[in-house]
Amino acid sequence: IGPGHWEMKPGDVPGLEDLFAQTEAEVADLTKFEHRPASTEPFYRVMMEARATDVATLARHARRIAEHVQRHLGCAGRFLEAQDCASGGLVE
Repeated sequence: IGPGHWEMKPGDVPGLEDLFAQTEAEVADLTKFEHRPASTEPFYRVMMEARATDVATLARHARRIAEHVQRHLGCAGRFLEAQDCASGGLVE
């Protein structure tokens, strides 16, 4: 996301907290939902776990959040990566 954005808070991005609430409503079985700028790299991290929702669905929601942050920061279209940390590998 770039230098200077590491201290960004969700309230700094218009509509982001609404998007979080929408995600929580649509993925009712979330057991973990963390989102924040990375502390040492210019990345915004979205971490999600759910009891039964499939990884592809979680990745779709995470990408939607990441794309929203990118649009706000003026870097839309930059590389996004979704990883399955439980089973390993990238999520298409």
